[in-house]
Amino acid sequence: MRLTEAAVAILLGISQLLGVPVDPRPQLQAQWTVAQAFDGTGQVRLLDASTLDLPQQCRKNPQGWLRFPGVVHGAQELQGDGRLLLRHGDPTFATTRAFFGGPHLACSELQDVQALRWLAWSPTRYFARVAFAPQWVARRPADLFWGETVNAVAGGSLLAIAVLSALIFAGKVSGRLALSLTLANLSMAVYFSLATAGLFGLGLPMVTAHRMADAGVWIGFLFTAACLQLQGVIGRRVLWAYVANVVPALGLVLLGQTGDVIQLGTTLPFASTILLLIYAFGRVIARLPTADRKLAPLGQAFGFGLFAVAGINDMLAVTGLTAAPMLLPLGVVGSLMFTAIAVNEGIVATYRERDYLRKNLELEVLRKTEELRGKSEALSLAHDKAERLLLNVLPRSIADRLKEDPKSIADGFDAVTVLFADVAGFTPLSAALPPADLVDFLNRLFSEFDRLAEGLGLEKIKTIGDAYMVAGGLPEPRADHALAVVRMGLAMAEVARAIRTPTGEALQLRIGINTGPVVAGVIGQRKFIYDLWGDTVNLASRMESHGIPGRVQITAATLLATGDAFHVEPRGAIDVKGKGKIEAYLLVGERAPV
Repeated sequence: MRLTEAAVAILLGISQLLGVPVDPRPQLQAQWTVAQAFDGTGQVRLLDASTLDLPQQCRKNPQGWLRFPGVVHGAQELQGDGRLLLRHGDPTFATTRAFFGGPHLACSELQDVQALRWLAWSPTRYFARVAFAPQWVARRPADLFWGETVNAVAGGSLLAIAVLSALIFAGKVSGRLALSLTLANLSMAVYFSLATAGLFGLGLPMVTAHRMADAGVWIGFLFTAACLQLQGVIGRRVLWAYVANVVPALGLVLLGQTGDVIQLGTTLPFASTILLLIYAFGRVIARLPTADRKLAPLGQAFGFGLFAVAGINDMLAVTGLTAAPMLLPLGVVGSLMFTAIAVNEGIVATYRERDYLRKNLELEVLRKTEELRGKSEALSLAHDKAERLLLNVLPRSIADRLKEDPKSIADGFDAVTVLFADVAGFTPLSAALPPADLVDFLNRLFSEFDRLAEGLGLEKIKTIGDAYMVAGGLPEPRADHALAVVRMGLAMAEVARAIRTPTGEALQLRIGINTGPVVAGVIGQRKFIYDLWGDTVNLASRMESHGIPGRVQITAATLLATGDAFHVEPRGAIDVKGKGKIEAYLLVGERAPV
């Protein structure tokens, strides 16, 4: 009983915060005399009131009707001059007629009645209230239609949708989606059927019907949320947040022994459910512009919107803020029906695509084959282009090694010949030329050198400004490396003598060559270059920088490596920074073969 008292305190506290009157006397005292106003202490609360005014009003207006307020989960009785005129529901609550709706009576049946006594019973303290006093109205009230007929029709409709969902969607959509949709409809059908248990011939006590029905509605909402998540309307986190909100409330519904405890469990998730429906409505609307077919999503959005509006309406009605008819049946049926339609539209689209593929399979295969062939050719061209670019930067053997193991490479070579060349008088030349003309001139000159290097099988190492570096004997060793590089130097000098600078002056090169051991390799992670290191490289550079414009200068090591294949002029010992005196020779030309 302590749980019941806590539930009553919470529910009535919410009602008072919302401004809902708990005492029914102010609503009744205009035409009714109240003997008892739901202020008993037992499990069942009684309202007892009488009037002489309404029979008199009915006699004056016999074409009218008496409209009675709905007592949620309650029962009502009307007596005229001591005899029973009307009974709606079971005052003992051993059986259940309906949860909502109020009765009505034609004034034509009250022509001989002088006094009316109205009795209303409530099995809960929370619902022991009325929104208005029984009153005369000109037209037949529709309270029974909205409170009972619509609920009964909704229960039957949802049961039919559940059966159709199980039969139609099984095997055509994911098993979880088909099961969730079926159970959502089935659970909601349980709620609306038990909300009008008397119309379906179900002789259940009110507390039992209340518990089973409200458990059905929240289980139905959980499966509805699962459907939305499986359709991609809401995310997994939103789903689990909603589950965490509903499950504790569902525990109160299932374990509650009184109507007040059950109703507390039912009240708690109302706000989060309406927020969920509004969120789902917004998500479906946001997806409309990208949807191929918009009819089903529009219907689903309409269903969610109707669901939210109906939920807000019924929440206001249940809390006593309004006397509006219950609209939840329309919202639930509309939402679940359009959800089923959206699922079915997805199935139809899948089968339509299947039929298209069956009819156009060969064309589709050819189209895909051509598409893949085009992509393969484009990939091959891109690969070849990348390979050419890589081989323009690195020797093939070095590039192959880097592709297999992308780490630093360093190899030692005992005998390599290195050539350096640069343009004599380049500084004043670069100052006299526009940048574009200067770059074009160097490009034409170095392109000629590249062709010479390729023809002689030498490895171009790099260019630095106006300097050109080439080597022989690496990365693949060769015995005639010195001969090939010296021939390269003589040919470069010939090319230079045949070219004039853009300013019209004769072009002169300084060329230096040295032979010896080097270390060659690739270092770093970006912008690779195959480079050389060692004293041999440094001395070749000194041969160039200490050379004579228009001549090719070599070291004794290079002369020794070429034998007597070339005519040379001894230059004598020249002073080389860091090396001291070094014997140098100027090439004259290649000896004629004997």
